[in-house]
Amino acid sequence: MYISHRRRLCDRRQNIADADVVVLEANHDEDMLKNGSYPQILKQRILGTRGHLSNVSAAWLLAHMERLPEEVFLAHLSQENNLPSLALQTVRGILDANEVGADTKIYITSQENIVKNYD
Repeated sequence: MYISHRRRLCDRRQNIADADVVVLEANHDEDMLKNGSYPQILKQRILGTRGHLSNVSAAWLLAHMERLPEEVFLAHLSQENNLPSLALQTVRGILDANEVGADTKIYITSQENIVKNYD
């Protein structure tokens, strides 16, 4: 199952409830985006209710699932407004803080390279 953009996250959580593998957008770190070079109108679109999933949004979607998938592939990371290590740290940190997902393997995808397991 592939999840991208913020539209109706509750519905999407139900769609992936039984998935063993999920490709989940973790597009940006909100602070990097807010302080970055993108024009304000683009920042507003990305941060809006129909924008891209942030690292935090992706993590909370997972943290609130009744059963987490065995594997999660974080995808569509912004090259300007995110870092693979930051995406992983944010998602793993929120899962750990909520005491869920200890057995879930998290991978970072890349357009340039084969998937890397940073977890």
